[in-house]
Amino acid sequence: MDCIVFTYYKHSVVFVDKLPVDKLQYRQRPTGNSTRNHKNVTTHVAFLKVHKAGSTTVQNLLFRFGMRHSLNILLPKSGNYLNRASQKIPLKAGEHYDIFACHTVYQKQWFDSLLPTDSVYIGIVRDPMVRMISSAYYYRDVFGVGYLKRVPHANFIHELVNYPDKYDRAFFSHTRNSMGKDFGFQHDIEPTNKSQIRKYLDQLNSQFLLVLIMEKFDESLVMLKRLLNWSLLDIIYWKMNSYKHDHTVLNSTK
Repeated sequence: MDCIVFTYYKHSVVFVDKLPVDKLQYRQRPTGNSTRNHKNVTTHVAFLKVHKAGSTTVQNLLFRFGMRHSLNILLPKSGNYLNRASQKIPLKAGEHYDIFACHTVYQKQWFDSLLPTDSVYIGIVRDPMVRMISSAYYYRDVFGVGYLKRVPHANFIHELVNYPDKYDRAFFSHTRNSMGKDFGFQHDIEPTNKSQIRKYLDQLNSQFLLVLIMEKFDESLVMLKRLLNWSLLDIIYWKMNSYKHDHTVLNSTK
């Protein structure tokens, strides 16, 4: 089974790179990250909150875990995005953050600066076409994003997919390469350069302990539980921020 970081459009040159799940799934968990009451429970976790990929559900799960274990959760002073150190809610002298699960763009140096050195990095991905469809309806209907509102409502997704040069020309947008942006791919990456893309994917593979798969959400949480030595209570979740939209069927040529 493969997961894909970049989104594909029929008339786009954006490269579709398949990332083997078994290769990016997990690496050896660091030791020494525990609570007093639960030996070897990993409590220093940075989660890359990927847009429209079930990440709000994971965020809620992590926040509840942090509260249950009396941990310090890193939050911005306002909103749900953290891109600069100046946005962090300050802690008391001598304390450190334990959990991070807000929107940001991944950069290893940035993540390393947020939590203790024994922290583990967790991400999540979703089938890119399904994620794109969900995102298109969500950002059009909930946030009224301009370029999506310009797409005719009749055959909305088909119009967006078939005419990206007309409606969605940006290399990164809510509906184009969004997961790639969240994972730190740069604007100047050559979309047809497989070796360049593979090199960066290999870097991610070495830096993330686990990448959850939204389509295998329950199985992913079981893997999370085992790797972090958590309890069943720690991975019980409530589905969050799910937006219902029209059912869309695309044929393989799109």
